[in-house]
Amino acid sequence: DRLASDRGFARKARSSGLVRRRLKASAALLKKNDLPGFYAALVQAVGGYAGDRFDLDTQAMTKEQLRDELAARQVPEEAVAEIVSVLEQCELARFSPGMMTVKSPAELLQRATSVLDRI
Repeated sequence: DRLASDRGFARKARSSGLVRRRLKASAALLKKNDLPGFYAALVQAVGGYAGDRFDLDTQAMTKEQLRDELAARQVPEEAVAEIVSVLEQCELARFSPGMMTVKSPAELLQRATSVLDRI
């Protein structure tokens, strides 16, 4: 009954399964060497997990708003910084590839997986 009536609870309950599928899809795109698709899928995985886990509309938020919302929900500061960093790196890779500071997409996937496991 609670899953049907409480949207926040339902999002949190299914967040772990969704993020695993999204990260797996990101990894598959990376193996296919589809980097634009990989970065888009990784943004969806990281942002989607934060949104589902804490019942936030992350697609309508700036990175600063996301940082503030996660901090207000007692997410550790280093985890918040890592989430924002991963999202920034994905945006740079998608829209300004020459500005990337992380040269390995696999490293970015590992960082995203690691930080999502911690929250």
